Amino acid sequence: MLSGTMLALAPGALGIKYAKGEVVAPKHDASYWAKATAGFDFSDADRVPPGKFNQVIWKGMMGGKPYPAKRARALTAKAESAKQ
Repeated sequence: MLSGTMLALAPGALGIKYAKGEVVAPKHDASYWAKATAGFDFSDADRVPPGKFNQVIWKGMMGGKPYPAKRARALTAKAESAKQ
């Protein structure tokens, strides 16, 4: 559950437990995310292109930090360097 939610607790709830770690402030407002995800079809989870969506989320949350390389590519490079 998001710590900033305005949802009411369910009757008989045992309290809210948040993930450990620092509270992260939003880096962008709703209009940024609407523009960044324009053209995505959110009518069903399987209609959103996962690769593009992950990159949108990364850029919005991490800014200029490089997007991680694919794991397979990283493992291949590691195996090649181990051969030498």
